[in-house]
Amino acid sequence: MFGKIEINKIKNVSSRKNFEYVLQSYYSGNYKASILLLYNIVVNDLYEKLQLMNEKNYINCKKELEEIENILKDGDAKKYSSVEEKIFDVYKDKKVLNQPTIDLLYFFKEVRNKCAHPFFFKESEYSPIEEEVYLFIVRIYNEILIIDAFLKDPYSVMKDDIENFKFPDIRANLVGASSLRKDTDKVKKYFEVKYFRFMTNSNFKKLFKTLLDLTISKKTDEIQKEQYKNFLILNSMLEYLKVQGKENILNNTYNWSKLKSDILYDDDNDIFSDEWFALSYLYKVLMYNSNFVEELKSTNEIVYNKVEVSLYQKGNLFIEFWQLFDYDINVAIGKLKDDISSLEYSRIIDKLQMQLEKGSLLQLLKRMVEKIPAFDGYDIANNCLTSFIKVLSVKRDTIQQEDLEDIFSLFNENRQIYDKTRSNRDNQMLEIAKLGYDLSEYPNLIR
Repeated sequence: MFGKIEINKIKNVSSRKNFEYVLQSYYSGNYKASILLLYNIVVNDLYEKLQLMNEKNYINCKKELEEIENILKDGDAKKYSSVEEKIFDVYKDKKVLNQPTIDLLYFFKEVRNKCAHPFFFKESEYSPIEEEVYLFIVRIYNEILIIDAFLKDPYSVMKDDIENFKFPDIRANLVGASSLRKDTDKVKKYFEVKYFRFMTNSNFKKLFKTLLDLTISKKTDEIQKEQYKNFLILNSMLEYLKVQGKENILNNTYNWSKLKSDILYDDDNDIFSDEWFALSYLYKVLMYNSNFVEELKSTNEIVYNKVEVSLYQKGNLFIEFWQLFDYDINVAIGKLKDDISSLEYSRIIDKLQMQLEKGSLLQLLKRMVEKIPAFDGYDIANNCLTSFIKVLSVKRDTIQQEDLEDIFSLFNENRQIYDKTRSNRDNQMLEIAKLGYDLSEYPNLIR
């Protein structure tokens, strides 16, 4: 009946123990007892969460807690109902819980009162029906009991830690000393333990909107300076939701129409200045949830078109994000633009060659060679020939001599490839020959 309920997920030990009695009453058909027990659990659970949130400075409710504690000290049972009312009002007035959950609590209180005081409510024969009790149990479990604490404005609550936490430096990432994965794991480890596991769906939505604004929708000197830090928090949050299977809670959360095309770009890698990477960060976010792409397309056509076109203009973006718009890599490479350089083609080939069909791979190899410049291109030629030989070494059984005639002709025509003064030229031609390919018809390539 309650397949999705796992009692061990209930954070409060007392609530967890008493929740078992709620389920026992439900299964025995004693629905009034289920309601009464569950109501007591909810009141106590919410009260203890208020104490925790006040202690951790998630919300300021010191005054309200003192008032509640003074009432409890009197020991007058008649005043307990005012304590219950006070607890619910704190959550409502401070907007700690979303409105549907607040409505649930007040309605639940009405049902509980009918069960506890039927004569007073002229409901002497009142008994809640099974379906009603079931829904109360499920919603209160999901929306209250399994949450450690509630964060009204998560970014504000996290602000001190964001300012004091030692975030990874983007420069280490740019020079290859670190990676986005390593940096994200470090941030996620800390913020998951301290914040993410406490957060409600509403909290995640608020934090998502805030962090997107601080990484891709606005640009000031201060935002640029803090961009990588905020993106790491955003990325770690998205990773956390993915592991929890909760990516879809962010559907239709963000107003994509606010994004401006003119600030969606990536700077060149200059490790001595603050970088701006709004475009690649946007791609990364879109990759987490296919609904984001559709939302962007339907609300911001200008930015959507830029995102789609730009993907096929930059080799590094294509390698990482080609699946945003294509299911088949062999289709995707056909969309690459003419301004892709030979070195970018080389990187694409190095990263994706094992996924490519023979025809697509040969197409990329030819484009790579065609793009090698006719002047000042010795280093580029060395790099491209290295990638070329790697492919042949792996694909020797499928790539035949006749498949490479056009490429060998291009080799033979470009001095940057065949010039004898180019370092590594003879070794590379020898490696090709050792693989069983005949270069005798290309006089510039033989020794």
